Amino acid sequence: RGGRILDWNKGAQSLKGYTANEIIGKHFRLFYPKEEKENGLPEQLLDHALKKGSVVHEGWRIKKDGERFWGYVVITALHDDHGNVIGFSKVTRDLTDKKIAEDKVSNLLEELSQANEHLKASEDRYHRMIAEVQDYAIILLDPIGNVQNWNSGARVIKGYNPNKIIGKNFRTFFTKEDQKKGLPDQLLQQAKANGKVSHEGWRVRKDGSTFWGSVVITALHDEKNNIIGYSKVTRDLTEKKRADDLLKSNAAQLD
Repeated sequence: RGGRILDWNKGAQSLKGYTANEIIGKHFRLFYPKEEKENGLPEQLLDHALKKGSVVHEGWRIKKDGERFWGYVVITALHDDHGNVIGFSKVTRDLTDKKIAEDKVSNLLEELSQANEHLKASEDRYHRMIAEVQDYAIILLDPIGNVQNWNSGARVIKGYNPNKIIGKNFRTFFTKEDQKKGLPDQLLQQAKANGKVSHEGWRVRKDGSTFWGSVVITALHDEKNNIIGYSKVTRDLTEKKRADDLLKSNAAQLD
């Protein structure tokens, strides 16, 4: 119950580098960076799991060789027949690639924001940057959500050639259920009110297949601060969504 390791599977050995003989009996604080140990994060996570049944956390973790990885962790309190906590299960997934990708998105959005501020002064550079990005669907919308510009990444992720989608409304990419709920218009209104909005959900490709899209919509303004349209950046995170759902399902079965 205090956080000392009682069992260790092959997946843990492969991920963290310790054999069972090396790690059993040691405290799981060993996997945390110095700064998080000093902040008491390991104990805080156990306390949250104790009070709420389980806790989910993402952060840098340490392997045996000192290398860091980005861990997605689910800690679940285990109980005896009388409801007393007898220990915890801890499931960890290495999402370092996901973390690097999200940082890349953040940097890209920062570049887009800077480009928007200096749009007239650097319009040519702005459009070249958008056109060359392959991993992200970058779309320019008019004030009511009609597609005005379409990069190669958008063609790869969504399946439309520019001449088949420019001029159509971005509602096309949403499921029928989300269209009935008015989600596309709600997102534009939130971006208009707050400057930008983030959302994750199922989206629809040209061929009718769906993918899990992570979307950031940013309002674009003219010199008088009037809305002249929106930029929409989408990343396909279907594999991450499936991995997260599987991890949560496995954690629930352990409880």
